[in-house]
Amino acid sequence: MDRTAYERKADSFLTDVVSEQYEVGAGLKETLELTPIYRRCADFLSDDAVRARLVEIESFAGRYLANFDLVGFLGNWGAALSEEIANAELAALPWDGADDASQDVPILLVNEDDRSRRVELARRYHLKQAELNPKRARRWNQLHELTRALGSDSYITTFEQLRALGLHCLCEQVTCLST
Repeated sequence: MDRTAYERKADSFLTDVVSEQYEVGAGLKETLELTPIYRRCADFLSDDAVRARLVEIESFAGRYLANFDLVGFLGNWGAALSEEIANAELAALPWDGADDASQDVPILLVNEDDRSRRVELARRYHLKQAELNPKRARRWNQLHELTRALGSDSYITTFEQLRALGLHCLCEQVTCLST
């Protein structure tokens, strides 16, 4: 795919993903639906395309594009599970005879004057969130496995390299501060 076609496809893909996330977050849509967006871009986000891009990381632009492709590739593989988690997080949490969306709970907590009610609402919220932890763990494990399947040592090493994070330097600095 030539550079112009790639840029058009990348722009369209990113616009669609951000729009979908915005509409759900703003309450304009009830459920997150990323899978159809990723399906439309399956050729663009293929493992072959990502492998080819991962060898072009010497320049900033190469790292940026490889990061974009890798995030898209991983997102494609994890879209269904990500949707499931996000939609469960959006599901109603019964409170005061109404069903408030879980995303509204932090606001409700801040505005609740009664400490015991705040504690109870927080408990319900955290229990609901904890129910999703096995799915979150499965998703992270899936992303790590896919990164290794692309020939990488690890998920962390790959993103550290692509984003030029210098995590080892940060760890050394934090270690010095904590001793």
